[in-house]
Amino acid sequence: MSDHQVYLDTLESSLVVIERWLSGVDTAPEALDAMLAAFSTDFTMILTDGREVDHDGTRALFARLAGAKPGLRITLSDTRVLAADASHATLTYLEAQHAASGELPARRATAVFERDAAGVVRWTHLQETFCTA
Repeated sequence: MSDHQVYLDTLESSLVVIERWLSGVDTAPEALDAMLAAFSTDFTMILTDGREVDHDGTRALFARLAGAKPGLRITLSDTRVLAADASHATLTYLEAQHAASGELPARRATAVFERDAAGVVRWTHLQETFCTA
């Protein structure tokens, strides 16, 4: 396993949990807590409209979107590790979403992860941009 595989694994596993949450497969309060445990308490996200939210704002956003995209399937492509070491990684990827309502706008994302002394990897930052071309 490469040194950066742990970051790619966290990306993949987090998106599975997010997909289940947004699709309505698992919207129990415990599922929200488990999903947000993958995010640093200092987590920030730049939304597709340019607004920035912190960890609490991310919790509120996900709470509001529970089950909002029935049938959602998330697929990643063009995943690249821009930089990685033992404690941090910056990744970029193209995220496609398809729900029961049809194809949703794709988004390009850049994500920053940190790994603590115990080896636990958490998201620290995410920026998403809708692909319109």
